[in-house]
Amino acid sequence: MSCLQNEMILESCFDEAIEDFCKANKLTSDMFAEISTHKGVILALEKSARRKFEDLCQWKFRPLISHSLGLTIIIEV
Repeated sequence: MSCLQNEMILESCFDEAIEDFCKANKLTSDMFAEISTHKGVILALEKSARRKFEDLCQWKFRPLISHSLGLTIIIEV
């Protein structure tokens, strides 16, 4: 996967982290706008987005085990 693709995925994860944060804290977009530049909020969102990104990366390569041949084959999903 290219760096540009990774950046796009990470940006989507960040957007999802914002949605999750607002939902969990019952914030409107106006309420979020007031606190969006707070250092603690930014750190929490970055941590959540990074976790989401890493979870997605876990699915990029999955081992597929062929029991009949006793081989492990890595398949890119």
